[in-house]
Amino acid sequence: MNKIKTISCILILSSILWAKTLDIKSILLTVINDNNIEIQNKMISDLKSSSKYIPYIDEVELRINSAEPFSKTENLFQRQKYALRISPNGFGESVAAKKVISSTMEYHVHRKEKLLNSLLKDRYLLVIEMLFNYSLLNRNLEMKELLEDRISVLEKMINTENFDFSDIVKAETDYSKLQLDIIELQNLIHYFEVQINTILPYTDSVEIDTSNIIDVATLKRELQRSIIKLDSNNIYLKDCLLKFKTAQNLFQFETKTKRKVISFLEFELDADKLAEEKRDNAPEYNKALSFGFGISIPILNSDRIDVNRKLLKMLDDNVDYINEKKNLEDSARMLQEEINALIEQYEFLTERSEMIKTESFLGKYAMVDGENPLILLKIRQSIIRNGELMDEVKYKIYKKYIQMMDITGKLSEYPLRNFLSKNREIIQ
Repeated sequence: MNKIKTISCILILSSILWAKTLDIKSILLTVINDNNIEIQNKMISDLKSSSKYIPYIDEVELRINSAEPFSKTENLFQRQKYALRISPNGFGESVAAKKVISSTMEYHVHRKEKLLNSLLKDRYLLVIEMLFNYSLLNRNLEMKELLEDRISVLEKMINTENFDFSDIVKAETDYSKLQLDIIELQNLIHYFEVQINTILPYTDSVEIDTSNIIDVATLKRELQRSIIKLDSNNIYLKDCLLKFKTAQNLFQFETKTKRKVISFLEFELDADKLAEEKRDNAPEYNKALSFGFGISIPILNSDRIDVNRKLLKMLDDNVDYINEKKNLEDSARMLQEEINALIEQYEFLTERSEMIKTESFLGKYAMVDGENPLILLKIRQSIIRNGELMDEVKYKIYKKYIQMMDITGKLSEYPLRNFLSKNREIIQ
């Protein structure tokens, strides 16, 4: 048993010595240079560099028609009619098209912000999961040491009166199960380390510095001072708002397109009449040159269904915005209530921890007085179990808190802040 204990201590000490200590801020800051963000930046840069010019002419068409059959001996040019037809854009169509391009650009910029928010949230949750599993591993290592002491005490009591062999069998079974739990936790922590190594160039073990992490009491005061309020800059509301804005601009563009008053302008040259007027020495070519235009009749427009479809999309997006705002506000309030309930649990466990420490002192006193040493081990076990519960509740609070910051849109507000630090330090 002592040999196993020594090997375990060596392994733990070696992992601590070789571990790379990182602060939470440096992990969160990696979102700025994330590959996915770089791709979005490149896309936005390409969009900004592309032409935003919207021509006032939609289409130019050159028409050539033969006036009537001609013989091989006649000049081909003289028997043709040439028409230049220009299809202009509708009044306000170019302006509406520019608005569509502008809102599309704005939406792509927002997609980058939304992606950054998602990556930032993932890093927060990664840090929280890793810290929780670290604390759980430490508690299990404490429990392992306790079970070793318990087995040692029971082995010394084998020859005493009323000794129950099932006690030592149970202790050894618990010890074996605990060893499996420790191995599982170590593998899980290694998995989290691999994830961190993908965003930070470290090849050794990772240890997160928790010296500046916010405590539950401070977090409680922060929540008491905060008021849940969602504005249009909220990352999720902005998503709905930009979808509505894009749909609105598309509707206006479709409306302007379908409201073309002048459908075309046409300039025609009749080569046959031009040659005739030249022979007659006409001062002006009134017969050879002509001008015409076409007028659209909106009441007979067959594309009204497209306009109605765009209008329906715009109205749907507006309803989505209203519903999303209500859902986010409800979710934020629910999360705040859940956090308050968890804080009450944590405060209860903190009080219980103080009570158990008092029991531990009394247990030591009783042991000196000749009582059963297993009583002290049970008290130590109670302390460890209570500590496990405190850690579990604490990291649940952190997770819910980050989720609430995400929903309220605070998580990725500029300047970016570390919401797990005591003073909400600026990370960029």
